[in-house]
Amino acid sequence: MTTQLAVKPLSPCVALPSPRLPHSLELTVLFREFVQYWTGFRTKIPDLGVRPSLADPVEYATRWNGSVKGTLVLRSSNRLLEKLAAFFQDQGASVPSKNALFQEMATLYSIFLVHYAWMDELFELGPILARPSRPALWPPDQPHAFCAVEVEGEPVEIRLWLDGPRQSRKNDPLEGGG
Repeated sequence: MTTQLAVKPLSPCVALPSPRLPHSLELTVLFREFVQYWTGFRTKIPDLGVRPSLADPVEYATRWNGSVKGTLVLRSSNRLLEKLAAFFQDQGASVPSKNALFQEMATLYSIFLVHYAWMDELFELGPILARPSRPALWPPDQPHAFCAVEVEGEPVEIRLWLDGPRQSRKNDPLEGGG
């Protein structure tokens, strides 16, 4: 006997709860797990009170504009980019540029974080592509979460800002916007 259930599609006016904010330790653990999977590189948490300097810093930001709205910034030294390029070249991969590898790293980690923290059947997320960034382009507030990790001895800083709760859709007659 087959039971058929009528499943009513979710109305666009259903509000999703505010996104859960991953704390700094989660950012650290997830980033270390991601790097281990992606490259096998050795990672460690820097000693407390020691802030390694970023020689010739490079950074990329990913901005989310779906169920979760926010910004994720990965920042490291040019030396890490050189190590990434050497690793992938040794693996026989075509490396367009070392910046492209770091952009891919930032994009993939962003997706990894989204899947860990927020993904469910109601989740919506637009295209994700990390873009070159610099501190002047960061959100004006302090980040909601920050961590530092060393990858093959090179520092990586991760900053996360989340915007407020999901905004209603404009021009949606069910929400009075149109």
